[in-house]
Amino acid sequence: MAPENEEKTISDEYKIFKIGNPSSLKNGATASVSGIVKNSLTEELLPGVIVYVAKLKVGAVSNASGYYSLELPKGQYQIEYRMVGLKSVRRNVIVYSDGALDVGMVMSTKQLNEVIVSANKEDKLRDVKWVLKKSV
Repeated sequence: MAPENEEKTISDEYKIFKIGNPSSLKNGATASVSGIVKNSLTEELLPGVIVYVAKLKVGAVSNASGYYSLELPKGQYQIEYRMVGLKSVRRNVIVYSDGALDVGMVMSTKQLNEVIVSANKEDKLRDVKWVLKKSV
């Protein structure tokens, strides 16, 4: 049984972030959703992060300062943040009017299968053959 004083938290992946003021945006209008993307551990700003809303097929890329900006119509969306070497992040948002959404990302590590390089001593090496051994 968990201690009573232990705080239960919900991952940001499952939260809904409300952006802007519900009374500020008229029907049919768009809102600017912007923010900073940084490394959660080092606080380093992350340039080149792809920010994408699949439902609308709309995206942007963070600049050298980690800043991004999207124009979105009022509504509910999932925004995905992707960059090679980093774990993808998703945020569920409801856009009412202009607002900010800063995001932290972490490194992603993947272990590769074993690589075996072999050759015969008598043969002149002309080609390198890579053999991947499946892990059991």
